[in-house]
Amino acid sequence: MPQENALPARVRLFLTGHSANSLNIGMQMVLVAWLAASVLRLPATGIAWVQAAVLVPNLILILLAGALTDRHHPARILQLTNIGLFLVHSVVLLVLLNGHFNVAALLIYAFCLGCGNSFVQAAREKLVAQLDDRRLQKNISLAGICQYLAQAIGILAASLMDVLGAELLVGIQAGLCLIALISYSFLARRTDPGTRTAEPIAPAVGAAFKLVWRLTEVRHLILLVAFNGCMHLGMFLVLLPVLARDYMRFSSLEYGLLQLCFTLGSVSAFWMLWRRPPVRYPGQSVLFCLLYTGMIGLALAAGPTLYGLFGLIFLWGCVAGASANLSRLVLQSTVADEFRGRAMSVYQLALFGMAPVGALLAGFLVQEQGVRFTFHLIAGCSFGLFALSLLSRALWSVQPAVDHQ
Repeated sequence: MPQENALPARVRLFLTGHSANSLNIGMQMVLVAWLAASVLRLPATGIAWVQAAVLVPNLILILLAGALTDRHHPARILQLTNIGLFLVHSVVLLVLLNGHFNVAALLIYAFCLGCGNSFVQAAREKLVAQLDDRRLQKNISLAGICQYLAQAIGILAASLMDVLGAELLVGIQAGLCLIALISYSFLARRTDPGTRTAEPIAPAVGAAFKLVWRLTEVRHLILLVAFNGCMHLGMFLVLLPVLARDYMRFSSLEYGLLQLCFTLGSVSAFWMLWRRPPVRYPGQSVLFCLLYTGMIGLALAAGPTLYGLFGLIFLWGCVAGASANLSRLVLQSTVADEFRGRAMSVYQLALFGMAPVGALLAGFLVQEQGVRFTFHLIAGCSFGLFALSLLSRALWSVQPAVDHQ
């Protein structure tokens, strides 16, 4: 590779720490759900509560995390977060080795992981923009490629839980936290902390809400992201393990491969966006992702074959990856640097804060009406919001700054 195209050292350090955290999340996606569904044999509502325990901390901590990110160096926040996650994994490893793992331990474990994820997400989003603000789409796409590839590897590793054992997987997660800690420690010395706010925490958080409400494009984007968090992310987290266990009779390996299809679809979307020229109107693409998700929901409700199911989950991953990439591009391009941490925290709050609502709703609907009805509901709501968004057209003409190649 020519020297001028080589990644700067700070980008490599970021991608190393980011990949280690993402590998952890990929393992978590299978491990937590399969511990609930297969090891503890919880019903659909029980799985929903466990998944909600991972997501609920975003309601509590994400705004605080965003405000702290705008006040302190995001790499330092990532250092402290990985120390906390290392301790969490170490304690759970001891519980597993002693044979005391139960529903209460799983709920506490899931909640602690959600707390750590809140700070990782807020700090990561601001840090990626500070690497090179002139190549924002490239940086976001490259980070997305590493994120979803690492998650895919994590999913594959966790899908072998029946063979490797949960103890080994949790131990690996603790080691990954140490790798991320070392990477972000070096990165903190190589990056500018960026524009900081000196406001007290509470007014700083309030200023973020005022900014979101004042900017029409951002306001509409956050409402759209909240819908995606509820109807797409939250329901997906419950529907997939229930579909795998009760309808397809999958093993943990087969369930992991199904999760892997979704992740590979997201990687494909990020890779295509990394390779192509900057998207001129990313808001338009985000809106059309609603339409595509509705179509996938209808296809899943029709009861696909085994190969059809894997293909549809892959397509769902493609759409979700494109939507996430371009939504973040719209937001990063619209707000100033001193607000990015807090604006991204509002974004994450809308996405992951509404996901527990979607997870609990999916658990109730599956138990009362069945999986097919729930997929029909996802499709109908997606089509309806797409039609409404065409009337407002608030996101239609948003243009990011052109990346310098």
